[in-house]
Formats: sequence, structure tokens, C-alpha cells
Amino acid sequence: MHYLKCDTDGGWPNNQTEGTDGSRYGTTLGTFHNGLTEHGTAFKLSPDGEFTVLTRDCFGFSCIDAPLAGLVQASDGNFYGTTVAGGKFSNGAIFQVTPIGELRTVHSFYYEDGVDVVHPEAPMIEGTNGALYGTTVSGGIGGGSGDAQQYAFR
Repeated sequence: MHYLKCDTDGGWPNNQTEGTDGSRYGTTLGTFHNGLTEHGTAFKLSPDGEFTVLTRDCFGFSCIDAPLAGLVQASDGNFYGTTVAGGKFSNGAIFQVTPIGELRTVHSFYYEDGVDVVHPEAPMIEGTNGALYGTTVSGGIGGGSGDAQQYAFR
């Protein structure tokens, strides 16, 4: 067991997933430091209880900004997650974090009627075809209430 320190580890943890190495991987909604709320973190908890913050980096549009869902480890060995905010257009993003903490944004959600959906809140899953699938709570055709999508960015 590890007690999160909000100013260094992040606070408000989300669902965790077990990696192929037996460690638990997850995200936190954000950190609170010196009276300021900052971007979330991605972390690893090893079977022996060692807690490691993989990334709290924020560079360009690759911020882990408000991840509400957990991570999924895809068949390429990397972890993928979503943010409800952040990304290039502040409508959420899909990010990739490697097992050693390298972070990159792979998709920024942009809303234009019928073109994209925004604000993903649920964990993604990987299909047998290797594609990742997820849902959003807003956008879609006609300004709808979200959608289910296949993400073909890999």
C-alpha cells in the first residue's frame, strides 16, 4: 500500500491496470502544490510496493490534464489513456506513456459538428484487431451526446 502525497505523487487516483510486468499502472487527476492545482500524473506501483511517478511532465500539448479514466496497456507494450481536458484544443486528448515514463499526445479532440467528439471519460479497450476503442460524453453528429469510436492513430 502507498499513501499518495498530493503535492508530489498526485491526488485523486483513477482506476489502475496490471501491466505485463506485474506492476499496477494508473493516473491521478492532479497535484496540489503551494496552493495551485497542477496537471495529473502517471504512476507505477511495483509488486513489492515501490511507488514511482512515471511522469508529471507537461510540454507543448502533451499534458496529462484531468485524466478521469485509467490506463490500458496495448499490445505494443505502451500505456494509453485519455484526458477530459487539455490537448491542443482543450477538449481532451489521448496520450501514450511508455513503461519508463516517456509521454506524448497521440490525438487531441477537436469539435466540429460531425467531425470529432470531445471529453473522453471512460477507459479505452484494445480490440483483437489491435485498435483502441473508447467513448466520449460530448460531440458527434448534430452536436450530440458523445459517441463510441475506434482510434486509428497507431
